[in-house]
Amino acid sequence: DLLLFCASEAHEAFTGPGIQDPEKLLAQIKNILRSIPADLKKDISAIGVTGQMHGVVLWNREVTSSLYTWQSTVSETELNAVKSVEPSLCQGYGITTLYSLQQKGALKNYLYSGTIMDYIVWHLTGKPDKVMMDHTNAASWGAYDLHKHCFKADVLKQLSIPGDLLPEIVPSGARAGETVWEDDFTLPSGIPVMAAIGDNQASVFFTSHDPENELFLTIGTGSQISAITESVIPGTGCEYRPYPDGRYLAVAASLCGGASWALLASFFRQTLATFGTSLPDDVLYRKMDEMALSDILWGLLLLFHANFSQTAYQVCLAFMAVVTLFAKSTDNIFFNEEIFGFLSEYLVSGSLINFSIMFFIVYNIMKTACNPDLFGLFSPRLRHLLRYRKQVRKK
Repeated sequence: DLLLFCASEAHEAFTGPGIQDPEKLLAQIKNILRSIPADLKKDISAIGVTGQMHGVVLWNREVTSSLYTWQSTVSETELNAVKSVEPSLCQGYGITTLYSLQQKGALKNYLYSGTIMDYIVWHLTGKPDKVMMDHTNAASWGAYDLHKHCFKADVLKQLSIPGDLLPEIVPSGARAGETVWEDDFTLPSGIPVMAAIGDNQASVFFTSHDPENELFLTIGTGSQISAITESVIPGTGCEYRPYPDGRYLAVAASLCGGASWALLASFFRQTLATFGTSLPDDVLYRKMDEMALSDILWGLLLLFHANFSQTAYQVCLAFMAVVTLFAKSTDNIFFNEEIFGFLSEYLVSGSLINFSIMFFIVYNIMKTACNPDLFGLFSPRLRHLLRYRKQVRKK
């Protein structure tokens, strides 16, 4: 396969904690599409879209709401209310956000809802009367029936979320429509556009070579390990997500990933400010990187946090074992696996292991902040999952 063109832009869509401006994101998509060389545009045979799951944007033909991302939060009262109806609902899930907006009377102004990529696809296909949502994204909103491939009607009713506001759920690879010429998009008309797929499933689908013998490690804001399965496997402790071709993706997801590096930078900024000084972000991160890379194992850990997106499970487990040995050396202090929590347990608390006065050395603070016991976090789930898969292969 040959990559013919690649472009990206840093967005400035942030408007508040967990809130972004969808119109700015749409404008940047248009800029990127305009930058595609004309000789390549005429050869485009189909368009696939992926993006960040869980989030919600609402719109009609005149007005668009903010984008409420997976990091948006509702009040404790609202969270308790949705959990009393559907315990699996969490902060940042689309249905949780919609319930909060409904309580504020904010849904009545809109005709459509979807993830940010559903919104992009709607524009690409000429703003049709119906919004289509791939089941990978629908499941990320919560209150989703994995077997019936639909939102749970009784949950929506109890939470007073109007069903006609929700998109039509379609399987992966379904055609959402065709491009309609617009000066802003500068794409030829008639190009098939597929319903947008969730980023977790997309990254696995396009990097998988031997699904039966692979685990997929993704480190972004958080971290997660995924495995493709033919069915929902009981007792693994994993979250099961829809996957193309009728299969499932078993996911163990922690909120500890790149967020830990950003949290550490924030700590240093506050410390410097306390003493009346500051450093530009690029200088601060460069110094942090230099300190991290000064130790070969610590350097590997940094690469682990930043760059690994997919690997064979033997390499994955071996690498995590090395990290664990490093983390549990007698002079090292580390957070237990709950320090950043799971996506499904957003407010869970963690603790420091082997705490001593050595923690107050800057180098050790850095190692501690970015060195949770990932092997301890994932291994119980992986053991159950791999044992089950081994039994299935024997049969």
